[in-house]
Order: sequence, then structure tokens, then C-alpha cells
Amino acid sequence: MAERPLHGRLIWLGYQIGKRFRRVRGPVTLGVRVAPVAPDGRVLLVRHTYMDGWFFPGGRVDRGETLEQAVTRELREEVGLEVLIPPRLLTLQTFFEGRHSDHVGFFRAEVSGDLHRDWIEIADARFFSLDALPDGLHTSTVRQLKALREDSLQ
Repeated sequence: MAERPLHGRLIWLGYQIGKRFRRVRGPVTLGVRVAPVAPDGRVLLVRHTYMDGWFFPGGRVDRGETLEQAVTRELREEVGLEVLIPPRLLTLQTFFEGRHSDHVGFFRAEVSGDLHRDWIEIADARFFSLDALPDGLHTSTVRQLKALREDSLQ
């Protein structure tokens, strides 16, 4: 694991405690990830302060919030970007760990605005061309990129 700033280590610790708590409770969680696409076709990837690897931005769906509202909120909170047109659902992925199940809607969203990351949660945020992606993609990001590429072919 790469050396993290103190706040990143604290968030990582909270993330790990939350994972263990969810295993005991056994709930279902609902989240979103989004491929923010710039006008020039590049996609935004982020590295978190509390997990290794490159991911698409995203997070938990709040109570009373639609998936699309969560996409818009997460992009604004994490990287300061605005959604230009309603985001499009590409896949719904389900992950099981013990009694816990996590359901993640993966969206494509055309975005605009000036990129500025939430430094507490996001260690790095950059736009990449689909043919020049960084090393260290998380396995979930690789699966989501496949869905994004398939969507681009349609």
C-alpha cells in the first residue's frame, strides 16, 4: 500500500470498519459510479486517499435520492463538475461479500466545468484518453471501461 496522508489513513480506517460492520449487519447498499466524459471524449478517473487504484468517481446513494441525482451530487462533491445532459445508465453491477451485497449503477455523463477535487477524499483526478489509460486501474474500473467502450460503439 502506498504511503497515504494522515487524513487518507483515517478515512481508510473508517472504510475498513464500515466494511466489517456491514458484514455483521448484512445490509444491501446502493451506489453509483460515473464515467465523466469531457467534450473532447476523454474520461475522468480518480485515486482515493483511502483505497489503491484508479476509479471512476462515485459513491453511496442517499436516502430519498435517485441514482441520477446521486451521480450529479457525487460529481459536484468529488471533482466539481456539472452534468450537461441526464446521465445514462450503462450497467448495474452486484457484488457479494458474506451476507452483504453492494449494488452499483454505472453511468456515462457528459460533463463541463473546472476540475477541482475534494482533497480529503480524492488524492488525484485526471482526464485520460481511452487509448492512454494509466497503470493501476482497479478491477472494477476495468469492468466498467468495457461497458463504456461497448456503449461508445452503439
